[in-house]
Amino acid sequence: MLVPSILISALAWPNHGFASTSADFLDLSLQQLMELPVIEVTAQRQAEHIQDVPIAITSIKPSSIQAFNAKHSSDLQMLVPGLTFTKTLSAPAVFLRGVGSSYSAAGGESPTAFYIDDVYRSSTSAVSFHLNPEDSIEVLKGPQGTLFGRNATSGVINIKSKEISDTPEASISVEAGNYGLVSTHAYASAPLSSSVNGSFSAYHSDRDGYGKNTVTGNDTFENTSQDYRGKLVVKKWQNTHVKFSFDWSEEKDVSGMALIYFPDSVNSITQTPLFNGDYNTTGNVDNRSVNTQYGNSIIIESKQDWARIKSISAYRYTGIDLIQDGDRTPQGLAQREVFTTAKAFTQEIQFLSPQSHAIKWIAGAFFMDETSAYESPETKLITATQTKYFDTQENTQSIAVFGQTTYPLNTATNLTMGLRITNDKREAEHKELIVNSDGSTSETEDDASDSWAQPTWRFALDHKFENSIMGYASYNRGFKAGLFNMAPFNSLAVSPEKLDAFELGIKTVSFNNRLRLNSAIYHYKYKDLQVQGNVSIDNATFNILFNAASATINGLDIDAEWVATENLHLLAGLALIEGQYDTIQGVPFSMPNPSGGNNRVSQDMTNLTLFRTPKRSANIAATYKIPVSFGTVKINTSCSYNSEYFFDAAQITKQDPLTIINASIEWSNHSNDWSVSLWGRNLTDELRLMNANAIPTGNVYSPADPRTFGLKLTHIF
Repeated sequence: MLVPSILISALAWPNHGFASTSADFLDLSLQQLMELPVIEVTAQRQAEHIQDVPIAITSIKPSSIQAFNAKHSSDLQMLVPGLTFTKTLSAPAVFLRGVGSSYSAAGGESPTAFYIDDVYRSSTSAVSFHLNPEDSIEVLKGPQGTLFGRNATSGVINIKSKEISDTPEASISVEAGNYGLVSTHAYASAPLSSSVNGSFSAYHSDRDGYGKNTVTGNDTFENTSQDYRGKLVVKKWQNTHVKFSFDWSEEKDVSGMALIYFPDSVNSITQTPLFNGDYNTTGNVDNRSVNTQYGNSIIIESKQDWARIKSISAYRYTGIDLIQDGDRTPQGLAQREVFTTAKAFTQEIQFLSPQSHAIKWIAGAFFMDETSAYESPETKLITATQTKYFDTQENTQSIAVFGQTTYPLNTATNLTMGLRITNDKREAEHKELIVNSDGSTSETEDDASDSWAQPTWRFALDHKFENSIMGYASYNRGFKAGLFNMAPFNSLAVSPEKLDAFELGIKTVSFNNRLRLNSAIYHYKYKDLQVQGNVSIDNATFNILFNAASATINGLDIDAEWVATENLHLLAGLALIEGQYDTIQGVPFSMPNPSGGNNRVSQDMTNLTLFRTPKRSANIAATYKIPVSFGTVKINTSCSYNSEYFFDAAQITKQDPLTIINASIEWSNHSNDWSVSLWGRNLTDELRLMNANAIPTGNVYSPADPRTFGLKLTHIF
């Protein structure tokens, strides 16, 4: 039978888990325990049932985050098949369905748009953050440019924090694990007056390094993170409420930018292999990377007879302070110190149809003003003969108007049409000062500007074959914004890339509302790709972008959720991706040098497969609850798999096929105010790579966490 065979072969952890507390579990009737939980999403900017939305969506609820012991946005790779979350230096490189960017310099933006509580995070570095266990996550697959705008080419990761309850809530968790891990998380919410509710969460984590710098003798790959968030909701007017939010976080983590030479890589400087263990660096500099973020937002919502009106105003700051051993050898030939900032103000206004209207519509406008900078003199390259100071700034102003409507053709069929017009303007200024060892100096200045006006659109037709089966067909256009290369600076801008996506999907619920099975097939035509090449300056490697490619991508997604018994809940999914470059020319890539290291060569790479994209990825998870006389025991197991994929378009550095197994066992008492969980991640101690690159001196990588385990104690007040 097709459905059981798909559940066996299509393995994932996508949608959401069982009831999040044992008290809820014990209060449910047998019929409720044997039915799928309802999933509500905001993929079209208003609350809808996931089975009614003609978009491929993976929904991750708080119970899934807790059961999987997911702590960081980088864990999304294990939660969502078809998504890879890697890094280039300190910036995440997120690829979804083969579409992504590994460009890490200031001003770079990901084609996977991240939204947290309706606020867009434009900087690539701003999508590295701690996951609160109260959050819920929607991963929208395929271009979402009509409603979410520029840089939603591959999709949207839409994160919603917990809504504030009208009754007081509080919890605290303390966690300890190997590598000296100690973390705490606290959450509280309560009515502050008859018209104001408030919430606050605090997180702090500290972990020793799981590797050593064999030259300096110090730990490497250590991590210290702290995150604070607050929210106030004012319900002063009958039809209007105002939400104030703020957050501040800091993460010290060298994963992605502390690089290790592969065992079989001969260093071109030392003429010898420098590998000294999977997690040990061999440079004379202790790498450092500090990611500081903060922001605030004001969201005003008003319900009128003719429409719902929503205003979203936000400011965000992201700062990266890093020191990197430029040559990654004990000889100290190059050192990079980089300080980058991104300061963004965004304003969005939405007009939405009343919930009761048969015709659903939304119209609005969006504005963004962002300044990205390498701030001198913190950005410098030190060599044996000179010090270089860069001071580069780029300002982006983006204005867009958009609208979408869903019109019922009959009681079972809907037509959705949407259009967005975006106008971007970028201005850049660059200054460079060189101080030679003899004290002489030279200085250069340059500036540039460019602008683009781009449309995006959406057409979708969905039909309910019966109440539990919906099929749809859609055509979407998305684009990733143009930009200037900031390091090294180039006054010729890189043009936007465009993606046309055609998708067929079906969403079903069967077996008395116990099995949810959603699947989609898609065909992408990808034009003007911003392909990353490499250039070298004084033994240091820089990533730059070129419009030098087109690509075709075909794929299949399957998400499944099955309530097997009142105690056993299964989640599964599968992603198959076939993608290749139709053309890719004129980009300087690395090619192996027989005497060691790599040479830079511009060559035709047509018909090569897409990089940072596994052809096959799959996850499976099981949650089993056991009511006992002294409470409830919950056992969680999950397994994620991806086939091999390459980190560079020339296919030199790669991630081998990878299987990650996680597990936990949790006990909670009957009143659910105490729980204890023993957890383990990457139990088979697989080497997962966060970054890899073929640089002139050799092939290097940066690892993710090895096997970790710990104990977590939670108290709910």
